Amino acid sequence: MFRKGMEDRRFLLVGPGTGLGVCQIAIKHGHAFVLSSEGGHIGIEAYDPRIERLQKFIRKERNTEGILSVEHIFCGLGIPLIY
Repeated sequence: MFRKGMEDRRFLLVGPGTGLGVCQIAIKHGHAFVLSSEGGHIGIEAYDPRIERLQKFIRKERNTEGILSVEHIFCGLGIPLIY
């Protein structure tokens, strides 16, 4: 059971590592329900010049074109590239 005021809430958890794990926790009537998912294959749009430069760098390093997933940039093999 959760404290008063937490009866109907939703939370999103994102955990970068070797992949990009995503889960949602829904609290309904004081009980938690966990809905796990895989978020690593979501494409990322270059929403500012820094992300655009990062994407160009990763495409050059990986010798690839097209849409990069968030997993390619922020997880797994992408981690050494952002450092």
